[in-house]
Amino acid sequence: MSNTERYVFEGEIEDFFSDKIHQFHDQFVDEMLLCGVDLVGTPLGEIKMTKIHRYEMPFYQKIIGGLLKFPPDVFACAIDRRNSLIAELFFTKLDDKKDMNEVFLLQNVYQWESDQYYCSQVWRLKNQSVKEIKEYWS
Repeated sequence: MSNTERYVFEGEIEDFFSDKIHQFHDQFVDEMLLCGVDLVGTPLGEIKMTKIHRYEMPFYQKIIGGLLKFPPDVFACAIDRRNSLIAELFFTKLDDKKDMNEVFLLQNVYQWESDQYYCSQVWRLKNQSVKEIKEYWS
């Protein structure tokens, strides 16, 4: 994440960060593409994901492959007053110079059902630029 713009929210921020995420979704998110729950530490490529059925498997493979290969452009996370990670968001622009040129959000929510699990979600954004995302989180 060497060139990644980072935004870290710490302390008594649960309500603030929750509101900020909800507002972000309302303004910038088009649709959820993938969602899966697994043990904390399970790599993205190994999580069994539920998919929206209107897209073909190569589309999902291209997104997951891109999220694994390229560093995010923007990273935001929330750490609570007990120093526990609550959520992290990775915004990555994927451009294959053919039919994909957009920013995707990988959102990990921790303490899902218990401290052992987290929920990993991949979201397709509306036509947002990396600059707009940075402005929102700054």
